[in-house]
Amino acid sequence: MATTLKVMSYNTHLFGDVVGWISNVGWKDSDRVKTLKSCIENADICGADIIAIEEIWSKDLVHEFTQDKAFCELYPYNFHDLHSPGHAIPSNPSGLLLLTNSRVQLDTEKAEYYDYIHEIGYSKFDKKQDVPTGKGFYKVPAMVDGNVAITLFITHMPTNSHAYPEGVGQCFQNLAAAVPTDGSPVLLLGDFNITEGAKPLPDGQDRYTIWVGPNGFLGAAGLSDAFRNIYPDVQTNPGYSVIGATNTCWRHFNTKKVEKNEYDTLRIDYMMYRGMIPLTLEVMGKVPPQPPAVSDYSDDGNSWIWLDDGINTRDLSDHYPIIGTFSL
Repeated sequence: MATTLKVMSYNTHLFGDVVGWISNVGWKDSDRVKTLKSCIENADICGADIIAIEEIWSKDLVHEFTQDKAFCELYPYNFHDLHSPGHAIPSNPSGLLLLTNSRVQLDTEKAEYYDYIHEIGYSKFDKKQDVPTGKGFYKVPAMVDGNVAITLFITHMPTNSHAYPEGVGQCFQNLAAAVPTDGSPVLLLGDFNITEGAKPLPDGQDRYTIWVGPNGFLGAAGLSDAFRNIYPDVQTNPGYSVIGATNTCWRHFNTKKVEKNEYDTLRIDYMMYRGMIPLTLEVMGKVPPQPPAVSDYSDDGNSWIWLDDGINTRDLSDHYPIIGTFSL
C-alpha cells in the first residue's frame, strides 16, 4: 500500500537576534512565531508530516518549536543548527529548522549541515549577499512509518547575484553532490532564491535550466520540480510564493518599490523529489487562479502595525508557505 506524506516549506522572515530588539519589538517576531505555531497545530490549516522552516535565525525562536512540550507532542523530531556559543549572531547560523511528526523519525545522529559560504568563500559575494549568515543545507536521513527510508534536505540558497553567479551555481552543485546515488527516495525543500525567467547568466544561459531543471545540477541528481511536474504550463500556473501586491509584510520591507508601483512576483520556494509521486502542491497565497486564494497564514483577526510606518501588516512573512502531498 502506498504511503502518503504531507509536507510544508515556509520562509518565515523570523530574524530574532540578528537585529536584536527590533525583531521582537518592531518586527513582532515573538507574536508572529506564536501565530505560526497555532497555524501548524491546526490540522485543518497545516496537518503536515514534515515541516521545513527557513529564516528562523534565533535560538530563542527555534526553542519555541523544540522546547514547547505541547508542540513537541505533535512534532517530536527536529533538527537545527544551534552550535554557536554564547550570544553569537545569528544563534541559529543556518536559519533552518526541520520538524517532523511521529510518522517521520529523523536520524539526527547521521544528520549533516553544509555551509555554502564556508564551501565557496566570502569572496564570491559582495557586501549585499548576506555573507554574515551561514546559508546552507541540512541532509537528514529519516524513516517513514517505520519501514520507508527517505533522505530529507532543507536549504536556503544565497541571494542570486548577477555579479557573482558562479558562486550560487557552485552552491547548487554542492547540494546536488550530496544527494544519495542509490536512487532512494529524496525530498528537497526550501528557498532557492531563483525563479523561472530570471535574468540570464553572463553567458546567456538560463539559471533555472542549468541549476534546477531536468538537465541542470539538481535534475542530474535525479530530482524533479514537484510544482512544475503537476503544473507544466508556466503561464497558466506560475506558482508565485512571493507576491508583493498582496503581501503586507513584503510591502513593509520594500517601501521604495511600492513607491514606484513595482511588486515582486516570484516562485523561489521549491519542493524537489525523487522516488515518489507528487500528488498536490499549493502556495497558500491570496490571489487566483493558481494558487488558490486562502489567508490562513496571516493574522487578519488580530492585525498589528509594524514600527511607525502605518502599514497594516497582517501576513506572517514576505513569503507564502507551500504545502504538498507525495505518494511513496
